[in-house]
Amino acid sequence: AAEFANRLGHITQEYCLLQLAKLHDPAIQGRSLNLTIDYMVRYGEWGDRKAEIERINSELLVLWKCLKPARNKTLAHNDMEALMAGAPIGSFDEGADDAYFVALQDLVNEVHEKWADGPYPFDDLAKADVFEFLALLEPPRIIIPQEDLR
Repeated sequence: AAEFANRLGHITQEYCLLQLAKLHDPAIQGRSLNLTIDYMVRYGEWGDRKAEIERINSELLVLWKCLKPARNKTLAHNDMEALMAGAPIGSFDEGADDAYFVALQDLVNEVHEKWADGPYPFDDLAKADVFEFLALLEPPRIIIPQEDLR
């Protein structure tokens, strides 16, 4: 199962990175609008919250600028030169990912507060999913009655 878990880990990492990349697509591409961070920042009509939204966006862009080369070269495309070189693409400083998700939570809360009701703690959902998944991986517990042990 180690090889399967390793492959599943790679698939999950790539999927997560692609989902993050989609958040950073431009608001407008051709004739299409994308529901993205750029869209929210540009068209959210933030009024007196505009400076705060732009500050959060600046924090989000720190990690995105580090990940964008990986998205462009290996995640969304199979850039032959990048693949053949085998060198790491898209590294970032330790803790930049944690800062990104704090800023993303701040933006999600701002958006949800404006158009719905109160903050939206999306990270709680991921934690619950992880606990459920890990519970599936635990070996089944066999309970043997005491009288059968004699």
